Order: sequence, then structure tokens, then C-alpha cells
Amino acid sequence: MGEIVHLHDLETSLDSDPARILDIAGREDLQAVIVIGVYENGAEFWASSVPDACRAVWMLERAKHRLLTMADQD
Repeated sequence: MGEIVHLHDLETSLDSDPARILDIAGREDLQAVIVIGVYENGAEFWASSVPDACRAVWMLERAKHRLLTMADQD
């Protein structure tokens, strides 16, 4: 069993439907978004509202740091 992850109003240890996650994000008042996905064949999908690659990488690294330190916040 995987570790439970809290993502806003979603709490799960199982995969969630991507459409549900996108719906939750769509209801937020976001200034920028980065979407990373994987197709059934393993190919990757990437899209960003941020045209500056450096800013996009910074956002990804901050999200990575937050995800890696979530266990320490409990």
C-alpha cells in the first residue's frame, strides 16, 4: 500500500483519474500551470502556461521539494 498523499481536497493512496485532478486544478485561482502526464504507451506529455523555461524549472523544483518534505510536515 502506498503512502497517503493529501492534495488540496483529494486524499489518496491510489491512482486518481487525471480528469478529476485537472478539474480540481481548474477550480483554483492559479496564475500559472504545468501539466505533466504519461500516456498508456509510456510516452510523456508536457504543457506549460509559463513560456520561460527557467521559471518552469524553478516551479517544478519547488514542487519537488514540497513533495519530498511533506512527510516532515505531519
